[in-house]
Amino acid sequence: MAKMLSAQIIELMEQVDNDFSPPLSKNINFELFAEKIINNSVIFQMCDKGILAGFVALYCNDFVNKTAFIPMIAIHTEYRRKGLALNLVNMAIQYAKDAGFEKISLEVYKSNQSAKKLYNKLGFSVITENENSYVMSINL
Repeated sequence: MAKMLSAQIIELMEQVDNDFSPPLSKNINFELFAEKIINNSVIFQMCDKGILAGFVALYCNDFVNKTAFIPMIAIHTEYRRKGLALNLVNMAIQYAKDAGFEKISLEVYKSNQSAKKLYNKLGFSVITENENSYVMSINL
């Protein structure tokens, strides 16, 4: 099961690679990253006809600050603008709340305005920024 999910995650990251600026493959080894999130995160996913339409990975390991972290949200291009990302992030938010976390943070490239708009809609706000990205968070 984990090997199949890993292959699906890698395939989806390859499919969305150039949607990021710089491309994900410049900064991430897809195989190692897929293994890391499978072993260390809670993954919320939606599949359609055997295709991984999208997923959200959520790290819930900062028990001191009670802050969860979303390292990756990926939606297959054919499934975008259908509310999938909204539903998956809402699932992650509810999971983190139920697990006793008080905040979720994530990082988004400044060039990814559609993602930033989604996160704002969900209640995330920018807490810091650097040259290429915003760090956003939501209090639960």
